Amino acid sequence: MSAASEPGSATREGVRLHWHERGTGEPSILALHGWCLDHSSLEPLLERLSARHRVVAPDLRGFGASDAPPTGYRLGTWADDAAWLIERLELGRPVVLGHSLGGAIGLALAACEPAALRGLILLDAPIVLRERTRAYLAGYAAELGGADPGTAAARFAAGCVPPRDGAALRERFTAAIRACPAHVRGPAFRALLSDTDALAARCRVPALLIDSATPMADDARLRALCPGLERVAIEGAGHFLQEVAPDEVARHVDRFVAGL
Repeated sequence: MSAASEPGSATREGVRLHWHERGTGEPSILALHGWCLDHSSLEPLLERLSARHRVVAPDLRGFGASDAPPTGYRLGTWADDAAWLIERLELGRPVVLGHSLGGAIGLALAACEPAALRGLILLDAPIVLRERTRAYLAGYAAELGGADPGTAAARFAAGCVPPRDGAALRERFTAAIRACPAHVRGPAFRALLSDTDALAARCRVPALLIDSATPMADDARLRALCPGLERVAIEGAGHFLQEVAPDEVARHVDRFVAGL
């Protein structure tokens, strides 16, 4: 059993960032959560990984206990925050693990600061999107900024959390979307639509993409842009694969890290 996580916080350029840390062992792991969530959405997986690694899981700016400034919700800004945390917390060259939006942020960090990390693990991340996935997300971007964002939140959560993954998880995600400040929720969701093709082409660190049963990435384009990336899928899992299949995800992570 891993030790309980310890909270920490520090201010970067006027924005207070919070994180939780647990475990020991190299390489360290920096874990980035998804849209409208916080570090706790990665908890089942991090509990397993912290038995062998030092694990740091921040609340991204705008979410959880971290500050929510009026602007700054772009992949590049979050990637800069991650690079700052790596240096401040002396993580060495960590493996960066990111779920959903956190994966896209990790890809931006790998593309722009390759020397800062040893490897990259993406959990059902919105990178090199298929056109139908981009259209699907763009439709919700408009709805979430409309007159009835609460209904849009429930519909989006239902699409991300299939019935087999449980009503409790779907309701928790819906509540998190509704609770997120509007000035964060909309711009952060639009960040999911960022063109990540150029970032994928610049990624030269060892990388693993763990897909859900319904992958978002265009396989042919992704392989052409980033031929060194390994791709596996968790059969039957929805978007929150780290919560519904943490043992299987942890096995893929352990195998990948052992090969670095």
